[in-house]
Amino acid sequence: MSKEANDADIDVDISDEQQDWRFLNAIDRSGQSLPKRGEKDYEPDGTGLQVSTLAESRAAMYKALEGERKHSSKNHVSATWFGYIGKARVDVVAGPHFMTMGKADSSGVIWLLPEEVIYLVERGSMECWWPEGAPMSLQAVYSTCIKAMGDIEKLQVYSYLRKIGFIVQRATSYDPDFRVLEQRKLEREEALINMRNKAGYSGLLRRSFLMGYNNCVVSPLSFISRQLARRAATSNSTLLWRSVYRSYESIYSELNIIPCHRPPHLEAEVSDLDIEEPAAPFRVMFDVWKPGSTFKKASPGKPDYRIVVVSARDDKMPSLNQTASLFASVPVSETTKDKSQMQRLKEGWRTVILAVVDAGIISLFKLSDVGFGDEKMYIRPPPKPRAPRTRKNQSKKS
Repeated sequence: MSKEANDADIDVDISDEQQDWRFLNAIDRSGQSLPKRGEKDYEPDGTGLQVSTLAESRAAMYKALEGERKHSSKNHVSATWFGYIGKARVDVVAGPHFMTMGKADSSGVIWLLPEEVIYLVERGSMECWWPEGAPMSLQAVYSTCIKAMGDIEKLQVYSYLRKIGFIVQRATSYDPDFRVLEQRKLEREEALINMRNKAGYSGLLRRSFLMGYNNCVVSPLSFISRQLARRAATSNSTLLWRSVYRSYESIYSELNIIPCHRPPHLEAEVSDLDIEEPAAPFRVMFDVWKPGSTFKKASPGKPDYRIVVVSARDDKMPSLNQTASLFASVPVSETTKDKSQMQRLKEGWRTVILAVVDAGIISLFKLSDVGFGDEKMYIRPPPKPRAPRTRKNQSKKS
């Protein structure tokens, strides 16, 4: 066989061939097994048999697509779409979906966001109506809701996360009128009050005194010692100016002459820097909880993940200032201090997930605020205690 023939065989994709959909006509609802597919015609031969076969297959496919989705009256859910507010009012509530979807107002009426409306209508769980009383088609739901959302990438990410089992809620901080950093400042003040209540007034004074002592005394002395060490290193053409070092820790501490980033380890340590308000698209769009979590809409708790939706065709990766603004809008994970060193380097103290959508293909990237300068890799951790071994003979006698 020639090389050209082999290349031709490789280029053939069976999925591109015309499928025989006539097997759909033979479906028996009482049957327990799925019918087998029909044979494919790989190229037209000009015969009337092939033309009639293709026509019957096409008609069977259209007939299957024209089938109506039906559901029982017990699970029937209907909603009315109001375009001027970009939400749908649920008129008839049924089913378990509203345990994690929708928000109720003061009168108890549940309102759905555009992504929730499309998700329920697309899966056949809800029927949506215009305010005038006419039913909305799936095309009308898509056009109106996507226009209210802004773009289709947010819908694709929401549907993807919902279909794989996650609980998804739109983040409050995504509202352009919501001032994220002002809210974070209030949360930081509450954290300071809680710390003062736990430590007591004397503990707070002691902490303030130590911070002032470090800033006024220790920092200038350390700066002077570093300058002297730098001069000695310049004169001796080496970074290490001492004659004797007793440990590797003292050597690496002398080599630590470059300033590094140190993320806050506590919510009260977040400083009020000149950071701009995070702007779209680099704002947290969705708060996500794991499927096994005990989620309650009244008190959902802290989300497991925070998702930022980005279009690969329209946006670029965030700059350093945009990343700093994004991290400033996310609370500090104070439980990170209890994790191992490798977990702290991997997960960081503040984490955001970028959902990059490229023509429907979703890629997830994790951005973590990691303090590589805080972790002293040159200090060997203490060995884990081993369990005492028991001999086999002793176990047999006992």
